[in-house]
Amino acid sequence: RPPAWSPSNWPVRWKVLAIVLVPLILATVFGGLRINSAMANSSGLRLAAARADVLPAITKYMSALDVALLASTTNRDVEGAKKNFEARKGEMVARLDDTDVTTDVRSALNTLLNGGQALLDKAADNSLGLRERVTTYAPLLLTAEDVINASVQVGDEKIRAEAQGLSRAVGARGQMTMQEILVTRGADLPEPQLRTSMITLAGTEPSTLFGMSEVLGASSPEAKTLQQQMVTRMAIMSDPASQLVDNPDLLKSIQTTDGIAEQVINDATASVTKSVHAQADERRNAAIIDTVVALAAIVIALVVVLLVARA
Repeated sequence: RPPAWSPSNWPVRWKVLAIVLVPLILATVFGGLRINSAMANSSGLRLAAARADVLPAITKYMSALDVALLASTTNRDVEGAKKNFEARKGEMVARLDDTDVTTDVRSALNTLLNGGQALLDKAADNSLGLRERVTTYAPLLLTAEDVINASVQVGDEKIRAEAQGLSRAVGARGQMTMQEILVTRGADLPEPQLRTSMITLAGTEPSTLFGMSEVLGASSPEAKTLQQQMVTRMAIMSDPASQLVDNPDLLKSIQTTDGIAEQVINDATASVTKSVHAQADERRNAAIIDTVVALAAIVIALVVVLLVARA
């Protein structure tokens, strides 16, 4: 006679339960892992969406910095530009305090905040020459471009490409600000030095214009206008007979390019943040569906097993 604990002595109900117990446990474990992975993915995208919400504050701050630097250099509406900058700076500080950004992004944003204020303070008391204003501002502009890209951490190539285009548009707007400063205050520099500075500055444009064209579409009218305006400015700067200071054609070209860059910034900022939030919502909904399906399948399987065992 087999021992009492031998499976041959088990009731039929126990035998049925023993047969399905291992597959049921495995199904429960794998279902739990799938649910956990879906929830973690959804949580990561929600964090990415929160971090992407910093973008509007960054672009508005850089716009206010551009306007304030140009105003302090040309002595036009200095007080209005200063108040606008302080307001945008306060918005970015508040957003930074409320958002769990990465250490690198937080450090870069603090560099923008401190560096922008220091630049405007020195420009206001005329302790910076014309070229020093440009050379001090340029690294801040590069920092802004880098922090925009670093604030969009998603796997979607299209969203990342749009964020890249946004960063390049911010760079283009800043380049136009620097060129306008040199054109309007160029009399402070000797002519050869002014022309060399402007040609050097314009040499960095192709990469920023290419980035914006990726967002606009290479064959779009705006992208073609950007290319034409760059060629126009380079032709004027390269012509030794052309007068650079207060040149109306240069200023018109700069303002045209600046207007398109502003359009790209507004559209891309809204599009990137909306896309990241939509992706986060989609993953959250998928995680909820996965959870419901997995739990329902486990419960149904358990009920069927119990009914069969009882029968």
